[in-house]
Amino acid sequence: MSKTIYERVYELCLEGLPAKKICTILRRDKGRISRIISAFEQAGFLYCINPGDKVKFYEATTKTFSPDEENTITTILREKPCKTSYGGYTTRVHGISFKADVVGWKKSVSWDHTWVTNCTRHFMLGFKGYTVIRHRSKKKDTLVLFIPDVLWNVCSKGSVSSVVRRKARVVLGEFAGRYGVSLRNFVECGGTSYALPVRDPGLVKLAQKKTVYFDNGVMLDASHGVPEFEAPLNMMQDLLSLPARVSQLEDSLMRMSELVSGFAEKIDGLSSQLDRIEKMFSQPSIPDEKRDVT
Repeated sequence: MSKTIYERVYELCLEGLPAKKICTILRRDKGRISRIISAFEQAGFLYCINPGDKVKFYEATTKTFSPDEENTITTILREKPCKTSYGGYTTRVHGISFKADVVGWKKSVSWDHTWVTNCTRHFMLGFKGYTVIRHRSKKKDTLVLFIPDVLWNVCSKGSVSSVVRRKARVVLGEFAGRYGVSLRNFVECGGTSYALPVRDPGLVKLAQKKTVYFDNGVMLDASHGVPEFEAPLNMMQDLLSLPARVSQLEDSLMRMSELVSGFAEKIDGLSSQLDRIEKMFSQPSIPDEKRDVT
């Protein structure tokens, strides 16, 4: 049985061949091969050992690819690519959600999915590209709106909350109008996370193997197909400010070094003057020729 293009690309990558060479061997377009390799990365089957170089090489992770996994690759290839910038420190914001209490419901809804947990019924529906979930129990009835992931520049724009809050109000209002829902107490839910892709080969491999939790609330994982750091807003701002802070520290050290060098030159000059004064006072005085000597 002949091997599929996915199997061949995976094997050739493990043989240490770059994308350009693989294109020549398989006689396929470079863009197609590059997208397949990228899909393998997102799915966690490959990781790049030299992401900063122009010609890239790959190694296998602990997650081994097999023909049974081809659906995973084809699904990723069908999805619209989401560009994530490293140089601009663009972060991916996910887990954004808003909720409101339901005080009345007039029309029926054909929900996409329903389930029950701990005496609470849950109803899920896709609405205009958003996800709406209703949590209904005897004591409480809540409607939650989940916002799709957003690419956001934390360094220049800060929190994404104020921007998506307006959109969330509009979408919930449209949903309420369509199904005759009365809502109150519109608030943002917790759990919003800011994610920054990692490029270091060691961190990439670690993220693809397991999720790593840090004491300061930062998490390293590849749960969304991309090895990345995830953190609350304040911690992400601290992470992104590190390069600038290091640069400022280097500038401060440079200025301090120049000051110390200037002080050293002044001290050397003062030391020379002290040496001359000491020599002057250490020499015996010349007797006065006009003075009588006994």
